[in-house]
Amino acid sequence: MNIKKDYFLGGGLLLLFALLTWSVVMQAAWVGELDRSVQGIIKYDTQMDTRIFEVVALLGSPPVVISLTAAICGYLWVKGRRSDSIWIGACQLLGSGLLLLIKLLVQRPRPIHQLVADTGFSFPSGHVMCSMVLMLSLLMLMLPKIKEQENQFVAILLSMIWIGMVATSRIYLRDHFASDILGSLLLANGLWFVMLPQARYIDALIVKQAAQRSAFRPQREDK
Repeated sequence: MNIKKDYFLGGGLLLLFALLTWSVVMQAAWVGELDRSVQGIIKYDTQMDTRIFEVVALLGSPPVVISLTAAICGYLWVKGRRSDSIWIGACQLLGSGLLLLIKLLVQRPRPIHQLVADTGFSFPSGHVMCSMVLMLSLLMLMLPKIKEQENQFVAILLSMIWIGMVATSRIYLRDHFASDILGSLLLANGLWFVMLPQARYIDALIVKQAAQRSAFRPQREDK
């Protein structure tokens, strides 16, 4: 039943992402209104704010986030949690690859008057996509170990705050539109829930292989 819910939720989010992508390609009026409204709220304030958001953008950049993900995967592999290691790495790499493909297909120009120059296409945001997958991975690993519901809520809240800061930094620095951010959130969460059942499959496969190796060893010793 949980698997059906995961596919249903993930599929629904990916459908919303597809509709948003189509609206961006067709330059729908509501997309432009959304982008202008959010950009009007998140305006340049002070040089200190710009410096802070530059640091946030750096820490949330795909190279940094993918490196952190690789370190987490390596740690999990050494600790014997190979299914988690494989699955988290696959989510990050598949998400990053899919995002690059969509960028090339949509080819949306970035906003003008960037405070920090960035290259490539705008839709969707790589920073938000990779950071969202990393936060979901950390929550998946941490929440089962946190017994108090209040502490679980704090962990979720901190993750949401960080994603919000990364998303805000991309709009504040004028490297992305608000619709780019929305697209990344839909794509990351949709991909996560669609792939979630595969984590159970990988775990079952690794357990099965371990059992087969264990059953095979005595036969080799007898010979």
